[in-house]
Amino acid sequence: MGYAFMMVYTVITLYRWADKVRSHSGLGLVGVLLVAISVAAGMGLAALIGISFNAASTQIVPFLALGLGVDAMFLLIHTFSTQTQLDICYQDQVGEVLRKAGVSVVTTALCNVAAFLAAALIPIPALRAFCFQAAILTGMNLFSMLLLFPAMIALDVRRVFAGKLDILFCLKQEGTNATSMKEVTNNDMNELKVQKLKQNTCSEKYPKSFSKKCPEESYGRQNSMNDLIDPESGNER
Repeated sequence: MGYAFMMVYTVITLYRWADKVRSHSGLGLVGVLLVAISVAAGMGLAALIGISFNAASTQIVPFLALGLGVDAMFLLIHTFSTQTQLDICYQDQVGEVLRKAGVSVVTTALCNVAAFLAAALIPIPALRAFCFQAAILTGMNLFSMLLLFPAMIALDVRRVFAGKLDILFCLKQEGTNATSMKEVTNNDMNELKVQKLKQNTCSEKYPKSFSKKCPEESYGRQNSMNDLIDPESGNER
């Protein structure tokens, strides 16, 4: 029941009514399912190792791992949603997400694992089993968030740049602005910046009040005048 409430909460909070293409509720829903699968795998690994189960491990550890895993998921989705409007090509979107938020996810997970392992030194069998299981589940969440969830983000990147709707990804939004969904690479942006820089430098070096003109402009005008003059007779066309 707690996982069902978390799915509903994720869909409501990550859905954008104003921009249904850049909404990420479907990605959040899949992320919660991935956390649930990671928790089940972690509990199975703990049972395979031989850690005993008790009331705390069956009623508290799954929900504790859910909270820790969803926290990393929300951080990755927030980082991804804030950079889709930037001049980053879709091939580099996942790499940029991990570059910006991956360190925070790894640091948080390692600190949680270290805290649970430190608490496992307490000579109480039930508490020791609880801490070991929590450490294993936190490690499984870290594994899934860094290796499996980025693949889901990559699929959502394709959906966003294709202009498909969230959740109903088979449909395409009508009246989508072409420029908002256009992929702009860093090379194109750099080329535009260089052209603007040349224009600004030329206007500063040769002001309009001076008789001198910009070399590029004068060269272009000279070519246009040459096109208007007949090369054989020398007369204007």
